[in-house]
Amino acid sequence: MFGNIVGAGQAGFVFENPKNPDSYFKIVALPEQPLETMPLRSTKARLGAINQNQAELFFRLYQENLDIPQLPKVYAFYTGTVTPKLRRTLLNASEDPELKSLVRSLKINQKIAVWEMERIPCLSENEFCERYPTRQPLNNPDYQNLLNTMLDLGFVVRDVANPENFGYRENGTQVFYDPIVAPWPVQEVTKVSDPNLYARFVASFGPDQISTTRRAIDNGDYFGWYHSGGVMEAEMTNTEDAQVVSEYQNEHFIIIARTATGNDYKVAPLALYHAAWRAPNRKGMVKGVESLVQELAYIFDDLGTAPNPYALDIFIFDNFGRNIKLVGVVKYGKVEASYPHENLAKLLNRRLDFVRSAETLQDNYFPEGTIYNPNQSGAINWIKPAPYLLIWASFYGDIVEWIQENVYEMDDDGDSAIEMWERFSPDLKPLMKYVQENDLDSDDILPEIIEESPLNRPYSKVSKPQLLKSRNAGFLNFMRRATLSVPCAECYGKGYINRTAGEYDEHEWTEECETCDVDGEVEIDNTDNRYYRQHKEDYPL
Repeated sequence: MFGNIVGAGQAGFVFENPKNPDSYFKIVALPEQPLETMPLRSTKARLGAINQNQAELFFRLYQENLDIPQLPKVYAFYTGTVTPKLRRTLLNASEDPELKSLVRSLKINQKIAVWEMERIPCLSENEFCERYPTRQPLNNPDYQNLLNTMLDLGFVVRDVANPENFGYRENGTQVFYDPIVAPWPVQEVTKVSDPNLYARFVASFGPDQISTTRRAIDNGDYFGWYHSGGVMEAEMTNTEDAQVVSEYQNEHFIIIARTATGNDYKVAPLALYHAAWRAPNRKGMVKGVESLVQELAYIFDDLGTAPNPYALDIFIFDNFGRNIKLVGVVKYGKVEASYPHENLAKLLNRRLDFVRSAETLQDNYFPEGTIYNPNQSGAINWIKPAPYLLIWASFYGDIVEWIQENVYEMDDDGDSAIEMWERFSPDLKPLMKYVQENDLDSDDILPEIIEESPLNRPYSKVSKPQLLKSRNAGFLNFMRRATLSVPCAECYGKGYINRTAGEYDEHEWTEECETCDVDGEVEIDNTDNRYYRQHKEDYPL
């Protein structure tokens, strides 16, 4: 069904259609639980909401046969889960190590949506066929039709400014094939009347964007901008921006970095921001909002091999420079304001575009080829969990996938799989010893997987001690959610149990196996893993 992979991003993966060169398949991961039950500011909720909202949009295009020229035509739509066979097919669809590493995030049993959509010929990669000019938003009828039509459908739109998210048909129609959308209208009362609708908006756009979006639509600003990674380019008007800049133009700011250990502060450039305000010459002091923005960006642009800060505290001098007062904290990709500095926090969030940077890092951590430190990608970048943990979690996920794919080839009762699961740990020697002693890997695939350990990859600026230090935490981060399906021992993987009345009664009957709910398999989880049981309280997220 799927041909070569042609692209990947935060919202999913795009594959060629081997049976039709004029269409693509797109796959997105759907949330595993209702969004309203998740922390709405978490990266997991945000990506889940983005994918769910986009899937709903394209499902409606398909189901209702909607003719919206500014969106790609949808020829088919499916929902389901990732099976071992499908995952292997997807991994084999790319020889590009970077794309393959991203596809690995689609784990077995992950809920997905898939749709077949129109292939757009004129894209940024071919310079839009060298014949389609850039137009201002209000002078672009395609863009205006998109915004108005989507409002009629019950959606607001962002992330359409990126040239990689739109293209043109041969007839010149502009098509926005990868928009980020959220349901609209939404009010604070929606949190009670429709918690899922509220969660879908807040998780994808942000909790402070309900009033902002409404204001921008009402005053027309919404239609006058190409909305990028931030929800609204017009989140604050130019006048409001100027007022904030003017309000703080003579104020002096101090930035203090907080990390997991005090030793981190000895690493440049974080050393410059540790208790800088106490220095006699105030070297770490910056004046005005514009300088503050530049300084925050500088910190993360120049992290090098320094660790990601847990947080950055932003202080302002008070009482003629003798005291400092907290105005905001940069944490988990967002400036959280201290009263009464909310407008300053909004401006910083807009100017620095934290969310967009975090998305970029999530999609592109440790790419092969042009390799950079995961702490850095040209802006302020850090997410939770740290990219180091994500890399280790992906690596251990590949090993569990190997175990899973070989479960039914080992024996009928799943004992081998359970034994391997029990021995599974950050140190893979016990697992390898068991596999070798029991001749469980006739194809010698497992040693090849282990050889791909992050410690053996050419990550350039990434220090091996940093990777090794994060190994155990990455393992536990993976195991907190990991499960393994094994044949049910009660029914020998059949789903049904044959019963007999007794020694002198030959009456036989078949009943459903309650242990596996007739599925023929059961899940074992992290409680069956020795290392997890012993260390589950370590490295809390």
